[in-house]
Amino acid sequence: MEQLRKEILEIDNKIAELIAQRIDVAKKIGIYKKNHNLPILNKEQEAKVLENISFYFDDAVKKQCQNIFIKIMSVCKMVQR
Repeated sequence: MEQLRKEILEIDNKIAELIAQRIDVAKKIGIYKKNHNLPILNKEQEAKVLENISFYFDDAVKKQCQNIFIKIMSVCKMVQR
């Protein structure tokens, strides 16, 4: 059990690192959007993200995992403002 918990902790750390990287890139996108007078919200891009990640998850958890990505995208939009 300890080994499995250690594995989960390592995975959690990787997820957090990747989210932080995504936020950094989102900030750069926000700067670009401001400089080019583009809106923060891009529904087409968000739909593409959700479609892309859907292939990683079984139907039993797909909607919940999409909700996680919706929240991540919400944070990224927040840092773009």
